[in-house]
Amino acid sequence: MHLLTTLLLLSTTAPLLTTAYSIPPNLSALYNKHKSKPCTHPLATGFHDGQNPTDSTFTYCSDLSNRSIFLHSPTLGGRYDNMDIDCDGANSHGGNCGYDESIQDQTSFKDIVSSQYGIPDLDANIHPYVVFGNTDYDPQRDGMWPDDVLYIGFVGGEAVPGNRADWKAGSTWEFEESIRALGERLVATLT
Repeated sequence: MHLLTTLLLLSTTAPLLTTAYSIPPNLSALYNKHKSKPCTHPLATGFHDGQNPTDSTFTYCSDLSNRSIFLHSPTLGGRYDNMDIDCDGANSHGGNCGYDESIQDQTSFKDIVSSQYGIPDLDANIHPYVVFGNTDYDPQRDGMWPDDVLYIGFVGGEAVPGNRADWKAGSTWEFEESIRALGERLVATLT
């Protein structure tokens, strides 16, 4: 999974980065617990990783003890999917999103973001987000809210940043810092 991969990458390059985070032991244990095993609680199956359309072994998998959802495949010794940051929304053609051919000029939850948080829409260059689900799987039926935007999806209202996030942040760093405590609290619940 992208979060796990990012955290692992950051941990191995920590001497080079002053803002890198250490991987909490419980997150590392969860990563290793599921990596090479088949999903024991599949929510939806038959997805591919976007790189190899013939490998449809990826599964929306749930770890019921943690109330979390992630994309996983047991092939090749176990893999997590590389969930891409969505580029839809405000400033969708700027920054790293400029060359994404799948861009839409607004998010599907623009009205919520605008009315509740006072910004026109999410800007992936400031608010990195991922949308779980597609036409073949609705994660809401498994307890994940439509606006959950975490790489490891945590179910329930406590996973929604809401007013705790700095939606008007001027940079990705500012936005991520505003939800860091929430993320750390959720990760601390993983066993």
